[in-house]
Amino acid sequence: MKNEGQTKQENTRQEQELIQLLEQVEVKELIEGIYQNEVPKEFLEQWVKLFGDIKDRFKLPNGVVNVLFYYVFIKTDGEFKGDYVAKIAAHWARKRIRTVKDAMYLAKQEHKEYQRWVNNHDHNDENDPISMKAMAIANAQANKRIDKLEAEIGNLKRELEEMKKLLAKQG
Repeated sequence: MKNEGQTKQENTRQEQELIQLLEQVEVKELIEGIYQNEVPKEFLEQWVKLFGDIKDRFKLPNGVVNVLFYYVFIKTDGEFKGDYVAKIAAHWARKRIRTVKDAMYLAKQEHKEYQRWVNNHDHNDENDPISMKAMAIANAQANKRIDKLEAEIGNLKRELEEMKKLLAKQG
């Protein structure tokens, strides 16, 4: 049975592997991995172009663009609107986000801030059980998507390791 220290150490190791993966892969590979190569070609081409344009326009490193894709994918359930993505990219560029680690930290902080706002915001309809239920459902769905994506990233990491082993054998 793992103790708290071992679990924390394992989480740190997994986060380091994720950072390394996000720094190394192209956004196209990330999309294909998340969708397990089942994304329609026209969407893949549009998304690769969108995030390539964002990378060039805001001068963001490849790894930061990958975190941006992942973040927007989670926040919007895969609905990539160019203006929304550009708004976040511009914000990250103004914040001078240059590393995957910094992008992940900012994305987590912004998500926490949004959750606090949702939980503390004085809604006119906060006592409306339908609105509260809708918010609870939306949060549950977002958490399920996060869990699914984390599992898919684990699969991508394993595939990357397999590819590295194959390349090492060939080299």
